[in-house]
Amino acid sequence: MIAGAKESDKDDIDVMVEKLDLKSRVIELIRPSDETIINLYTFADLFIFPSLFEGFGLPPLEAVSLGCPVILSDIPVLREIFGEAGLYFNPHNEEDLAKTILRVILDKNFRDKLLQNQRNRLKIFDKEKIIDEYIELFDKIRLRGSL
Repeated sequence: MIAGAKESDKDDIDVMVEKLDLKSRVIELIRPSDETIINLYTFADLFIFPSLFEGFGLPPLEAVSLGCPVILSDIPVLREIFGEAGLYFNPHNEEDLAKTILRVILDKNFRDKLLQNQRNRLKIFDKEKIIDEYIELFDKIRLRGSL
């Protein structure tokens, strides 16, 4: 299952699917609705995020929040977000990606542990926690200003 935006009628994914004769095994969803994305995360065994550039990697956090473990490109922003809870692959190396996918798919205990670690990491992005931290920061600034 491949879901997301598409910049042209025929992209690199289409070329690869044709080259490997995978048309009958690959489903491509172009610009899926939020409801469809939620269903994909909920029922997937693994979410693969092969991004080369990110401002902030929200899709992997969404996947984890819905019970889907993720593997991530080894790029700085994703390491910052997932830290030690991330399972990273070299986005320029197909063998590394394949090895990482197989490690998660073939070992249920490893997959369950990975998801648990990623869910624990997700807690640092809890909305209530972040709001409380901002309020605490504003209070410190306000108190300094009154001295």
